[in-house]
Amino acid sequence: MAREVGIGLIDEVGDDMDLFKNIIAEIKQMGFDYVEISPQDVGAIINARLNPDNTHKVREVLKFHNLKATVHAPDHLNLRNEKNFEVQKQVFKSCVDFAQVIDAHVLVYHIGRANPVDWVEWHEEPIRRKEIEALKELCDYAGSKGVQV
Repeated sequence: MAREVGIGLIDEVGDDMDLFKNIIAEIKQMGFDYVEISPQDVGAIINARLNPDNTHKVREVLKFHNLKATVHAPDHLNLRNEKNFEVQKQVFKSCVDFAQVIDAHVLVYHIGRANPVDWVEWHEEPIRRKEIEALKELCDYAGSKGVQV
């Protein structure tokens, strides 16, 4: 069985697709098969919605270099954030859509955090349940797009 390895894209390139092309070329030249991309680092999500222009550019660069991708949800994505819960869910869906367009089959999401700490203990269980229910719904959405969370 052939083994494939990847590396995370750690530079925020925004709309600078020339910089993105150069980084991807270097990653491929180093011998990697995969790159992990966070959509916010390539300007693919704006105001919680997918930016189709940058998303398609990312896809074309990856295809040109024959490099596969996984997607890392933004670090600030937090399904325990009750103040803007619906926005958080929309960002998650946009990450799934980004993954689908660039043909990435894996989306990494780290469990959210609730703050402040002294408030968490009292509210922890309802917040956790809400996050789990949201994740079930969002994982169904992801599955329908061919993306595993």
